[in-house]
Amino acid sequence: MHAKYYGWQYALYLSGLLYLCMVAAGITVHYLFALVGMIPTERPSLQEMVRFSIDYTFFLNLIFLVIGAILIWLHLRNAKEN
Repeated sequence: MHAKYYGWQYALYLSGLLYLCMVAAGITVHYLFALVGMIPTERPSLQEMVRFSIDYTFFLNLIFLVIGAILIWLHLRNAKEN
């Protein structure tokens, strides 16, 4: 989008600046967590990470799936009218 209005030089400059900020933020957060001692020393086992249960997150996922489907339907309906 920026390349269309401002040219490729500005678009590449902005993309590089955003990438640099993301890298700097990631490094800063890493060292802040290390300073506080919040970096885990061992990884959780696969059995702890992979589990399926029907709890409140399952129902929240269903609700937001329906909301997302409705929003996509509304967008596609309005796109046909215009």
